[in-house]
Order: sequence, then C-alpha cells, then structure tokens
Amino acid sequence: MADRVRLVTTMWGEANEELAERTESRVTAGPWKALLGAGSGCERFFNTKQSAWNIVRGLGDSKKALLLQRELVDISLEFVQTTVGRQLHLGTTQVRPPFAVRGS
Repeated sequence: MADRVRLVTTMWGEANEELAERTESRVTAGPWKALLGAGSGCERFFNTKQSAWNIVRGLGDSKKALLLQRELVDISLEFVQTTVGRQLHLGTTQVRPPFAVRGS
C-alpha cells in the first residue's frame, strides 16, 4: 500500500535548489525513511500542470489484488482456509467473558 503514497515537495521553481535538495534529503532520511523503504515515493512539484500530471501518473494505474483475492483465486483456498476466513472463525469461537450486569 505504501507504493500509493507520495511525499511531494514544492517550491522548486522558487527555492534555492541547493538548500531545497538538502532539506529534501533531511526529510527523506528522517521522518519519511520508513515509508520510502516500504515503497512510497518522493516527487518534486515544479508548479506546473505537467509536473502535477507526472506525479499523478507516477502512482500507476494497476490495481493490486487483495490478499483474499490471491488466496481464493491464485492459491485456490476455501474461504475458511484464507487469512480472513481463519480470523472470522477464530472471532466467533473464542470464549468471551460474560457481560457484567449493571447494578449487580
């Protein structure tokens, strides 16, 4: 899912490029490092329509299959064998403590 997340930096047409690159490096090495490592991206916005469309196009148009879809179609599991099926079954079979009655 991180591949659909972008850190978009702005003001490239107006900023001192050297300072802007240092700032971008600091942000991508700090707060955004984990997301970038997980597949998100960093894009520069140059305050033009073309630049905006390049960022949007960079997100791609391919749709990713859900884990449930892969398990049912690609692996041919029965629903109760899938990750979500097991979790639903576990949730309905776990022993839960009885509800407390108010005023007792």
